[in-house]
Amino acid sequence: MNDAPQTPFFEQHVYRRRRSADAARMLPILGFILFALPMAWRVEGANASTSVVGLYLFCVSGFLVFVSAVLARRLRPADGVETSGSPLPADTEHEQPQSARHQERGSEGL
Repeated sequence: MNDAPQTPFFEQHVYRRRRSADAARMLPILGFILFALPMAWRVEGANASTSVVGLYLFCVSGFLVFVSAVLARRLRPADGVETSGSPLPADTEHEQPQSARHQERGSEGL
């Protein structure tokens, strides 16, 4: 009856969060490329001046700090919103102190 393929629909905040996470993963690669770019600069057969390269690197580092701050703010969970995909459920044995877990594992082998 309804032969239309079921496409996954994500809520807008979930979609934006995933795209922001993707951008955060790509930021170190972008940073590497931007920091390596001055090595390719040539000014009429000579290397670019140190002051220009220094100013460029300062601006790039400021840009990367700004972008990472924006992405961190977007990726921060909102108040009252439960995050799905949390690596550890709240009521598991992982909340025990590490020494208690080692004691339990040690007594299992006996």
